[in-house]
Amino acid sequence: MIKIKGNIYSTRVTTFNEFVAFLNLIKCDDIIHQEWDYFRYKFDKVAKWFYNHYLNKSLPGPIPPTINGIQVHLLDLYKLIEGLGGYLSVHFGQEFGTIGELIGLSKQDGDELKKCYIKYLDIFTSYYKTARGPNFPTKRVEVDTFSPLSHQETLAPKHTSAEFKGKGKLEHFGIILEDEEEKKLYTKSSQPHTWQQVTKAGTQSVKIETNSNASDDFTT
Repeated sequence: MIKIKGNIYSTRVTTFNEFVAFLNLIKCDDIIHQEWDYFRYKFDKVAKWFYNHYLNKSLPGPIPPTINGIQVHLLDLYKLIEGLGGYLSVHFGQEFGTIGELIGLSKQDGDELKKCYIKYLDIFTSYYKTARGPNFPTKRVEVDTFSPLSHQETLAPKHTSAEFKGKGKLEHFGIILEDEEEKKLYTKSSQPHTWQQVTKAGTQSVKIETNSNASDDFTT
């Protein structure tokens, strides 16, 4: 658990419902920006739990991954992609190069960053978003974590890039739960919270928009 501004929040993930609740929680930017490095650490642990325990698979690679010697924090990548409308919006809007610049890579590293997202976060995000829908399957589905194609892309309806441009706002599900001992295990980083930045892609400004909504509630 972690206490922020007098409120106690759970970051414990040992079940799928707790996995969903954690991803709901990190949509609440006013909460997580208070302890960003702690949530980076917890996000990595949740990713490991998802692969090792929920899917019963080995990790797709080291966590955090690196691209050209630069460490890629999975939480930063996840928040940036979701803040711009999700994988499909970023893919069709060709914004991976821009996101790469935000996290310390070059614009030319966009393709490698896209592969990194697909490798680590695509099926992770797909399960979460499927759980938000009305027809969530009760059984795990077999997944290929080494596919070069996005699970979200192959299952989504066909859209043009024009349909995705401008869809930078995502509905958020805020949640207050009840998980502090682990806080001792992470170290503070001086790296800025890149997901909060405003950047430019060509002549078009790209701003990450966030909000929160406490309409859904999971208890642990």
